[in-house]
Amino acid sequence: METVPRGQSDLRKLFHDINGEIFLIRGNGDLALIGLPEDSPARKHIEEIIARTEILSEYVQRAHDHCVKESVVPAERPL
Repeated sequence: METVPRGQSDLRKLFHDINGEIFLIRGNGDLALIGLPEDSPARKHIEEIIARTEILSEYVQRAHDHCVKESVVPAERPL
């Protein structure tokens, strides 16, 4: 099993937590659309929320990939 430095582990947890929140927002948006009439004024706003979660998810994925590729991990400093 690979040992992951603490800073990198914290960073992975952060990305995981952010993705979890995006998933919840997206899921709630999808649920809100169920049974909502096509002409409902709310539909446009909910669809915009869903579209923004997709964009945000792409941003998070790019940031994650950059951190992994560049091994950008905050250095731990002794006290």
